[in-house]
Amino acid sequence: MTPRSWEHWVPYYEAKGYRVLTPTYPGFDAEVEALRRDPSIIANLTVPETVDHLASVIEALDTPPFIVGHSFGGTLTQLLLARGLGSAGVVIDSAPTEGVRVTPLSQVRSLFPALKNPANIHQAVGERDHIMPPSVNKSNARHYKNSPALTEYFEFEGRDHWTCAAPGWEAVADYALEWAAKQARTTART
Repeated sequence: MTPRSWEHWVPYYEAKGYRVLTPTYPGFDAEVEALRRDPSIIANLTVPETVDHLASVIEALDTPPFIVGHSFGGTLTQLLLARGLGSAGVVIDSAPTEGVRVTPLSQVRSLFPALKNPANIHQAVGERDHIMPPSVNKSNARHYKNSPALTEYFEFEGRDHWTCAAPGWEAVADYALEWAAKQARTTART
């Protein structure tokens, strides 16, 4: 939820010659620890405010960027692309957008460890992504089958929800960058 989420990806992509921006959500200028002490910033922020803010950052750029988002950021990426912003977008373990109605038992079960024992809230439980399992992401991709946007689904098997920072995150970053660059080149030629 803060630019720190991408702390490994930024230098990784910059070393490949890319300019990387990680804009904050409105009011999220503080570090994660400060946001945890005062969660009212998070509680009071709306999706439209966030999308408008990120759209203004993108609209100020000279060229349309690749947009990459994880989890709720994946939803924001989809909403930004729907506005015609960005040259390509990659969503990783994206929360579904409106109209995607899949709530598998594994997703509901993923809440049980925290509900059963609040001490587990900050613990990792289970190796697979039960927060946004493959069925949710597949349904999300199918939701765009009639869209003019090219939509593809790729699964890194056995990964947990925080695949962007888990060991092997470089494979995810490379795949995302290669796919986005290919789509942006294809779009530019047509």
